[in-house]
Amino acid sequence: VVFDPAGEAIEWTPRPKIAPNVFIHPRIEFGRPVLRRSNIPTETIAKAVKVEGSAEFVADIFEIPVRHVREAVKFEAQLAKAA
Repeated sequence: VVFDPAGEAIEWTPRPKIAPNVFIHPRIEFGRPVLRRSNIPTETIAKAVKVEGSAEFVADIFEIPVRHVREAVKFEAQLAKAA
């Protein structure tokens, strides 16, 4: 968790071992989990992989690394298990 000078949490990486590039920030996408650098919601990426059937193709469409796509899919799968 990253805090601002006032002590407020401003960034959180909920699953650093399986998805180090997924973080939550209250000012980005209303606090939804997003990918670092691109700020694309993990849910969007996971749905795109399900529809397109290929992490590589989705990475090309969104112009992000394939490893980020795979992290987003893993993160969303873990989130679904927890729900």
